[in-house]
Amino acid sequence: MRKQQRLARGIVLVLVCTSVSGCASAHRQGAGTTTAPTSPSSAVASNTPQAVAVAFTQALYSHHMDAASAVVAPNSQSGFQVLASIISGKTNAARDIHPGTAKLAGTTGTVTILGTICSGTAGSTSPKCITNDDPTSSNPAFRVNVQEIAGRWYVSLPTQ
Repeated sequence: MRKQQRLARGIVLVLVCTSVSGCASAHRQGAGTTTAPTSPSSAVASNTPQAVAVAFTQALYSHHMDAASAVVAPNSQSGFQVLASIISGKTNAARDIHPGTAKLAGTTGTVTILGTICSGTAGSTSPKCITNDDPTSSNPAFRVNVQEIAGRWYVSLPTQ
């Protein structure tokens, strides 16, 4: 039960931060535009923590769930399925997504994402957007946990 609560809190935090401006003072509101679609075959240009974090963020915010799922660690797939079902009814977008600082310790770490992410209710023409231009931001909406498994980097989400 405790793990399920932790999973739910992590997912709610991501959704709240992506739909409410002001998750951190280094972010500003802006209008949303959609990024170019990311296909599963082009999801990861290279297998680095930064490339995986960027590919995941772009795929997630453009509703390419197969591409996003492809870079999620096998032990995080159940958490991803919950996240995907929650955001499926939302209008999401991301633009100018690129990596900030990667803090790695062995086979785990966190990559800060730079750019703008937007989220709104289904059919919304003006989703709420936040922008991060701080490569060391502590805002959880712009931090992607990663882990290396058998020489390959994946996104790591809370598990049940």
